[in-house]
Amino acid sequence: MRFSILKSLCVLSLIGIVACNKKDDFLGKEIISVPADFKLDKFEFSKVSADFTKDTVSLVSKFSSRVTAIVKLVGLESGAVKEILINTDKFDPSVFTWRGGHDDIYFFKKNEKVVATLSFFGTDKVYKDTITIANVQTFKTSTTIPLNNLDFETVPEYPDWIPYSDVMIIRNMRVDTLRKDANDPNAKMVQGNRAYRWKGKKNGTGYMGGADAGDGTLPARPFYPLPADPSQIYFNVFVFGFGNKDATLAVEFKESDNPDNLSKGGRDDGYQYSFTDLSHVGWKMFSVKLSDVPVASYCLAGKEGGGCGNKKKETNRIKFVAFSIETKTANAPITVYIDFPIFTIGGPFDPSKF
Repeated sequence: MRFSILKSLCVLSLIGIVACNKKDDFLGKEIISVPADFKLDKFEFSKVSADFTKDTVSLVSKFSSRVTAIVKLVGLESGAVKEILINTDKFDPSVFTWRGGHDDIYFFKKNEKVVATLSFFGTDKVYKDTITIANVQTFKTSTTIPLNNLDFETVPEYPDWIPYSDVMIIRNMRVDTLRKDANDPNAKMVQGNRAYRWKGKKNGTGYMGGADAGDGTLPARPFYPLPADPSQIYFNVFVFGFGNKDATLAVEFKESDNPDNLSKGGRDDGYQYSFTDLSHVGWKMFSVKLSDVPVASYCLAGKEGGGCGNKKKETNRIKFVAFSIETKTANAPITVYIDFPIFTIGGPFDPSKF
């Protein structure tokens, strides 16, 4: 994820050239301060409300001269951020458009107000305007494919989410529970108001519980719309960690290799990847390229169901995705939240492009 533009302005030379760590499109460009006679003709959003399932928003402004403009959009509830740093004499759709994406970890939320602040080098003056998000960006395109829309915002049922467990409690939790588990009254969901929580412990090590995203026993359910080349596909998921080094999140991609369009363990190919370091605190996005995901252990030669399927990684035949939580230490209490699993084509998920 991108860092703040202002934090990215790491080197400012005496001749006014900026070198940035993250804002690559501004690398080496000149910083232009406002002149003494600088004037601005209004600053406002092109709409007062945006439905990002269909709308594109721009900013509207006209400057008396070309300057370096800094715009920061901030969601008043989510804390989501979108930033712009550009040399321009105006704002209109040819300069900047916004489709509801964000630069930081947090997503903008439905019905929240977003404040845009415009500032410049060489003056303390700032200009502001506000927009309301009627509907958020779904990030559902031909190259960004959320997992059966599993954002966990639908109440109370999730027909594409089938949980199971060993000796632990698995249930959907609202934002208040995250605050309680995080022991932080300011803890926020990364996207929307809900995520999915695993919490518990077991006497031994290994598997604790899991859930299937999609149902491989239903032949009518279509495959995910993925290309066949696994080197072009990334799987991404947001994980809230509690600094626990004992937890592992495993993700398995199950194909259907038979005409019945079903996926059955030991009969069809399965590939599994483990995110073994969940020692972070707070939300973090994890990504893996599907070409780097090894064959599931039960599909290895000499194992039960050894071989499985046609022994080819065919990502366009993925039927469903299975998640599981494992513990490395006996009796270690584990709490993990996940949210917004999504496939992307050509690189990891980058919401700043929207």
